[in-house]
Amino acid sequence: MMEERYVELMNKEIDGLNTPSESHDLQKYLNSTSEAKKFFDDLQRTVKALQGVEEKEPPSYLRNHILNSIKFEPTTRASQSGWIGRLAETFQSRSFRRYALVFASGLCVGVLFFVFANPWREELTDTTKLSGSMSLFPDLSHLQVVDSVHIESEGIDGAFKTYWNEGRVFVEFEVKSPEHVRVELNSDPDELVFGSIGRLAGTEGDVNVTQGKIIFTGVNSDRSIVTFSEVGYAQRPIEGRIYKGDSLVRSVTLKAH
Repeated sequence: MMEERYVELMNKEIDGLNTPSESHDLQKYLNSTSEAKKFFDDLQRTVKALQGVEEKEPPSYLRNHILNSIKFEPTTRASQSGWIGRLAETFQSRSFRRYALVFASGLCVGVLFFVFANPWREELTDTTKLSGSMSLFPDLSHLQVVDSVHIESEGIDGAFKTYWNEGRVFVEFEVKSPEHVRVELNSDPDELVFGSIGRLAGTEGDVNVTQGKIIFTGVNSDRSIVTFSEVGYAQRPIEGRIYKGDSLVRSVTLKAH
């Protein structure tokens, strides 16, 4: 079985976070262990393939089912032999949770895409129109900022921004903290329907999504973008909160338009 240290180095190598020394150690290990080399190559191909998946809007019940099943329904599996069992054990580790979530979402979205759409005739979707439970980190530089709030309190440095584009509202937040914090986004589900979350590569922490509330826990350094679809015209503000433990550090409100 592969050593946990090198599994972590594989993860960091894909995210571009390894030091030159760590990259050298990893390459030396891969050159000497064919099993690890094959696993690393398969993982790179999987991540690259997911980056090219064109996203389609899945039903809301499917989206919520994926998130809930991954975060709240852990299962105990019997030990499996062979590389399939080792692959399953690796993806259960903390280092690979985000890849497991992206893979599950991408698989479901891909199936829906081929069932309900004709990929040879349909025009490409605008990259700003994100959908699904998880998505690649989007580029919002071409959109105008609707509202922006900067936070500096109790050692926390953070910012919340909102953007609007063709019936979609984007909420971007960035938080840096010396200790774990919890970030919440609250919105009116009658006006804004959750669409997707794009997280910067290397971001740690868990996400819990329900209509009207999105919670990021275990956050130290996070930059994420949450996409909503408007139901009519959103008039109520979006609320952002940052907690240390059970103590509220700061609450802000942001305009959607």
